[in-house]
Amino acid sequence: MPTVDYHYLRALELEGSHPRDNGAWPVTYWRLQAGEGTPVPTSPCAVYTFPDGAPFPPTRRPLLKETGWTFYYRTIRSAAECERHLQFAPDSKPQVSFYLTADWAEPPGGVIPLPSAEDIVFERPHAGLLLSCLPDRRQFQIWLKWRDWSDEGRGFIPYEFFDLRVIECWVIYGRPMDLRIFREKRIDSHHARWFAEDPDGHRLYGFDVRSPTSPERYAWAFVVERDGGLEVEELYVRPEHRRSGHGRWLAERVAQLAREKKMSLRLWVNFADCKEENEENYPAIVAVARRLGVRFQRCPVRWAAYFATNDQPGEEFPIAPALIPMRPRLPRKEFLAMIATLGIGTGEPVAVATSDVAPIVTSARGANEIVIGSEDWGRLTERRAELIDKKYREGLSTEELAEYEQLQAQSREVIARRFPISDDLANQLAAAKKRLGLQEGSAEE
Repeated sequence: MPTVDYHYLRALELEGSHPRDNGAWPVTYWRLQAGEGTPVPTSPCAVYTFPDGAPFPPTRRPLLKETGWTFYYRTIRSAAECERHLQFAPDSKPQVSFYLTADWAEPPGGVIPLPSAEDIVFERPHAGLLLSCLPDRRQFQIWLKWRDWSDEGRGFIPYEFFDLRVIECWVIYGRPMDLRIFREKRIDSHHARWFAEDPDGHRLYGFDVRSPTSPERYAWAFVVERDGGLEVEELYVRPEHRRSGHGRWLAERVAQLAREKKMSLRLWVNFADCKEENEENYPAIVAVARRLGVRFQRCPVRWAAYFATNDQPGEEFPIAPALIPMRPRLPRKEFLAMIATLGIGTGEPVAVATSDVAPIVTSARGANEIVIGSEDWGRLTERRAELIDKKYREGLSTEELAEYEQLQAQSREVIARRFPISDDLANQLAAAKKRLGLQEGSAEE
């Protein structure tokens, strides 16, 4: 029977997609660990087993003695910053969400090549852990849950891939002593503020609303001092503790800190909190920005949805980003099915990315009724993945081969409808063929 971790199930519940296996934002995991806590590995609540094909089961809260908490988490913004983190805190493994390219299908030696303008980039992101850095090779060792990929899921990505294809990167610090020069001040039984430094020497400030009887936190704000300003990377109130004044208290404390230090304020809002992902939380974002005295600009980075500052004039309401990534989730079988649909390595038509950041290929009764990302598309790609796996292991029967060819045709039709052929497709195909080593008029075409 299949199994699933508690933190994934609970994240789906908090994001409102449970019991569907719809992916979850990594920041939701860290919020769980910082706020209500998650079961330790030995807890009976840590892993759930359920019948094959059944919906995900609901979670049950672990006992207090079976629960662990994370003290602090932060965003990593570049390969250079990630390298310094791994050298300073090798036990704190960065979790990355990134756009997959066709190179991830079967990379020689598990080494992903340098990014290229001709890369085929898939719309659905995936997530993995960075285990270590190799500065002399300018590579990170990455681990995926794809056990049949590379060395039991271990491979290598270049620093350049991180800076171009990674959407988000988070690291956690389980205990206060994992940070530099930590100092804390309890304001009262419910409130506290603290100060520390990160591996780059940036000053960190935290404000907590805590339970007086347990390690739980009801709400918190994390602020980092950088580039002459104070940057609010997180200001979060757990859903069950909202409308209690905690968000107002946090915003007022952060604003007071900025006045004391005579520094400007900048607010970053995660993709998990943008209007398209969490419409109910949108008024709270506007209210927090107003209390901080910041105005919204177009977000200048790929790892956040909204950005607001008091450095310059702006808008009262958030400015929607050009692209909101899908929640990270791309099982190995589904990825291979998409690769097969595009005909990569067979000379069949492929779609080629023309942007360094925007992905162009997605994971979707009759083909004209199937919508990419729907349950029908998921079932179609899952069945195709099963047939592809069997095709290369032992071959297909006549009936299975006919089914496979029908699914292939349906998949191509759905993708073609979602991504119409552009006028410069001939040039794109020529570039793709050159990269794949195919010659015009060859048998592979």
